[in-house]
This record gives sequence, C-alpha cells and structure tokens, in this order.
Amino acid sequence: MLDAFERAWLDHPAGQPYHVGIVLTQLVADCCATLPLFPDQLRRNALADVMDRLDQKYGRHTVYFAGMFGAAAAAPTRISFTQIPRDDEF
Repeated sequence: MLDAFERAWLDHPAGQPYHVGIVLTQLVADCCATLPLFPDQLRRNALADVMDRLDQKYGRHTVYFAGMFGAAAAAPTRISFTQIPRDDEF
C-alpha cells in the first residue's frame, strides 16, 4: 500500500496538501486471499505480521515505518462524527 501511495504521490497536484485519504474496499480475510505471485510480497506480508504482533504485545505504534516518524505531531487524532477515539488513541 505504501508503494502504491508513493507512486500516486508523484502525480499529486501542485501546492501544499490539506489531507490525504485512502479508502480500502473489498477486503477479504487472509484465509480467503490468493497468495502473492512475487516473493518480495511474501516478505512484506511477514514483516507486517511481525509489526502487528509487536504492537499487540507492547502497545500501539511500538514499531512503524520510518517515513511516519513525527507524523502524529503533524496530524494529531481528531474526533469525527462517526467515531470517537479511546483515551489510549491520543
């Protein structure tokens, strides 16, 4: 997903963006998904699984992609009309 976003970002309109939104649709459970064709994707999936397990064990955002460093301060969690974050999400 990060690679797809990076490719799309190359074509973003000029100027300072206000926000970027990503919508994921037609998601399926791991057990129902087709295996990737390329070995590199298998490595990325394994990395994502390890990151998820570390976050579950040690807390949210224990590990994250380096490109996200400082992003929380730049765009803090906001309350929407459809979801109110828990105290531990701030």
